[in-house]
Amino acid sequence: MKKLSKLIAISLCILMMTVLFTGCSKKEQEQINFFNYGENIDDETIKLPKLGKIKIVNHRHKIGIVKSCTISMTPTNEFYISILWKEAETDETLPKVNKEIGIDLGLTDLAICSDGIKFPVLQSLRKNLPKLKKEQRKLSKMTKESNNYNRQKMKVARLNQRVVNQRKDYLHKISYKITNENQVISLEDLNVKGMMKNRHLSKATASQKFYEFRTRLQGKCAEKGIELRIADRWYPSSRRCHNCGQIRKDLKLSNRVYQCSCGYCEDRDLNAALNLRDVKTYQSA
Repeated sequence: MKKLSKLIAISLCILMMTVLFTGCSKKEQEQINFFNYGENIDDETIKLPKLGKIKIVNHRHKIGIVKSCTISMTPTNEFYISILWKEAETDETLPKVNKEIGIDLGLTDLAICSDGIKFPVLQSLRKNLPKLKKEQRKLSKMTKESNNYNRQKMKVARLNQRVVNQRKDYLHKISYKITNENQVISLEDLNVKGMMKNRHLSKATASQKFYEFRTRLQGKCAEKGIELRIADRWYPSSRRCHNCGQIRKDLKLSNRVYQCSCGYCEDRDLNAALNLRDVKTYQSA
């Protein structure tokens, strides 16, 4: 009976939370804001209007005064609470490290650094994308609004959410590692719209999330006092020889090793990363 009562209470709570999101536009259904929260949150529960106290999984300890909270609902009917705290200002600037780095973004590897470190495409994403494609095909052949259709739709939504969560987690970890180990970071300004026009590369380009990676770097660099340099969009980082500065106009995308007439021979992506590290004309992000 106790287990049954708990299940009923949880289902009623989810139902009432879902009701809060109904009657709104699609954009408004994604989140609801509460302000001037005061002491309505502790380590294990949160008090919401019309719902009372609800158990939560708290990932961080409470520090300071609660100003507001935002409840978000995902397409898989999962609820997340983001809480804004007011606390004493702390200096998060890291000790200065005398190290500069250039990052070349690519499709085979997400990021190639001038110090030789490569961050490959997440393998779990490659495994989940074929599964997602298969389940979406199943969904397209079902009768809309039927029970099977709704179950399959939720299955596809869960797979989509899993892929999104994996990508976000990976980008956070990469940007955290890079900003912790370097004082100056140079990045290229890719013409993503132009790359998307190539039908052979558009899917891989969209999957890499170059803009989101750059946004993560900008945020962490601003917090830690690190200089982020953005090279000009048309800077020939891949075509320029890092040794003599000569530009190879006949370099093709299929040429993965850069060979110059001066005798310099290096991996194409690493050569581009080295050129970005030493770039002279740039904009500070």
